[in-house]
Amino acid sequence: MPKNNKGSITLVEHLLALRELDLKFNEERDRRYAEVDEAREMAVKVKEAAQAQALELARREQEYKDNKASELRDQFGAASGSYVTKDELIRVENNIKEEFKSTIDPIVEYITSQRGKGVGISASVGTIVKIVSVAGTIITLLISGLILILKLTGTI
Repeated sequence: MPKNNKGSITLVEHLLALRELDLKFNEERDRRYAEVDEAREMAVKVKEAAQAQALELARREQEYKDNKASELRDQFGAASGSYVTKDELIRVENNIKEEFKSTIDPIVEYITSQRGKGVGISASVGTIVKIVSVAGTIITLLISGLILILKLTGTI
C-alpha cells in the first residue's frame, strides 16, 4: 500500500510495524530471561559447592576437636594416679601426730616425775618448751609441705 504524499502510512503498515516491534521486544525479553535463568543456575551451583565445602570444613573441625578432647582425656587419665587423695593426706597427718606424741610422751613423763626438785623443774620446763617448739615447727613444716604438694598437683 502506497504512502500518501503527506508522509503518513496506512493502518496496515502501522500495524505491521507494531507487530514487528512486538516480535523484537519479545525476542529481547526472552533473551534476557534466558540470561537470568543461566545466572540463577550458576548461582545455585556456586551455592551448592560452597555448602559442600562448608560441610567438609565443619567435619574436619569436629574431627580435630574430638581428637584433641581424646588426647586431653588420655592425659588426665594417665596423670590421675599420681595425685594424693584427701584420705591419704589425713592418714599421713595422723601418723605424724602419733609419732610426735610417742616421742614427746616419755619426755613429759620424765619431767612430771622430776617435779618438786626445785632447780631441776625450771630447767626441765625450759627444755620441754624448747622440745615442744622444735617438734611443733617440724610438724608444721611437714604438714605445710604436704599441703603444698597437694595444691601443686591440683588435689585441693
